[in-house]
Amino acid sequence: FNQVNLMNEFKVSAIKNKKCLDKILVELNNLLNFYLQDFKKNEKLDLIKKNIHKKMINLSKKDRKLFGSFFDASQCLPSVHALNEALVKDIKSIYGFTNLQIADYPRLRLDLPEKNSVHNDPWHQEVMAYDAPRDSITVWLPLVKMNSKMGRLVLKGNTKKLGILKHKVFSKRPYIRVKDGNWQKLPNYQPNISYGKFISFKHSVPHRSSKNLSKNKVRISIQIRFNFLDNSIYNP
Repeated sequence: FNQVNLMNEFKVSAIKNKKCLDKILVELNNLLNFYLQDFKKNEKLDLIKKNIHKKMINLSKKDRKLFGSFFDASQCLPSVHALNEALVKDIKSIYGFTNLQIADYPRLRLDLPEKNSVHNDPWHQEVMAYDAPRDSITVWLPLVKMNSKMGRLVLKGNTKKLGILKHKVFSKRPYIRVKDGNWQKLPNYQPNISYGKFISFKHSVPHRSSKNLSKNKVRISIQIRFNFLDNSIYNP
């Protein structure tokens, strides 16, 4: 794979085989056709990439609960779960790990073009929500051609000496709310991650999601978390 090191906080790398991403889109489109009762077969990938946005937006407007059911079902696509195993070798190589554990099942996100969406997480650290070693890794990758209007991931820089920020956990969104502090003065980075690449960062790095301000595109992305176990506690 072709790796680009941008800074200590995150790395942008290319996936060896884009076909695994294409397969996810094909399976996602087949599932979407089922919910739309539009049983098309053997659709070409170019048309799938072009039409899948319109299909999902139409389903969300037609029946929001049905779209929610489609979203829940999409988490179980075999191709999505095959991706986490495919990335283990890459993550080991990028970070020099030898003992790595898949922390949880992959999360497929479908962020509709909504200015008032409640699903965009404010500033937080993964370590706030996951009981894992500090150097554990989160991977984020897009399944669409990204642009600035679709909303990029925002990460803080110069965080090497940053501990866990003061925060509180709530039962309603936003679940994690971080207190104001000097950390807010740290620089912001919004790397442009193209289709076929992924960004990885440690659980200690503060980050947030941006709103999808496009008019007709769904931000389709996947999150996967890996626990780094090369230490005296987990690997004596």
